Amino acid sequence: RPCPMIVSDYENGTRILAEEAIRRGRRRIAFLHGEYGYATDLRMKGYRDVMAAKGLRPELIPARFNLGGLCAELIRTRLGQPDPPDCFLLPDDNSALMAVQQLKRAGLRIPEDAGIAGFDGQKWVRNYYPELSTFCQNLEGIGEAAVEKLLSLRDQKINRSRSETIITGKLYPGETL
Repeated sequence: RPCPMIVSDYENGTRILAEEAIRRGRRRIAFLHGEYGYATDLRMKGYRDVMAAKGLRPELIPARFNLGGLCAELIRTRLGQPDPPDCFLLPDDNSALMAVQQLKRAGLRIPEDAGIAGFDGQKWVRNYYPELSTFCQNLEGIGEAAVEKLLSLRDQKINRSRSETIITGKLYPGETL
């Protein structure tokens, strides 16, 4: 049965992160992405659009959500290869945080050796590691919109066809880009 969707602004959020990395002087920006699907596809589109608009070569690296150790290993491996990226956009804050910690343990300096950004804006991550650059999803706005849609469905004020409401977030600039 079709139903309304309330979603984060995945495409624009990744676009904002890529533009911020470029504003900070990054030119070889890799995007580590999660499993293909709705959110990942939109995030990849935002990333590719920015890279194309700036005349930069995109580099997509398949990864997984919430696997910072894997992401850190992929980054370490890629940094050891010819023409490595100078910045990595990760699939989520957990992965970004774990990648930063592991890369620092390996002797790399963040952001001097490699810029890192997450995606989520989880409050606990910002409290634990306020330096992390990330895109903050507007979870409160998503929750409010979801309640509003549910109440409208209950009261039959909207039809049950599939619709999409995109809730925008904001950049948390941090210091890791």
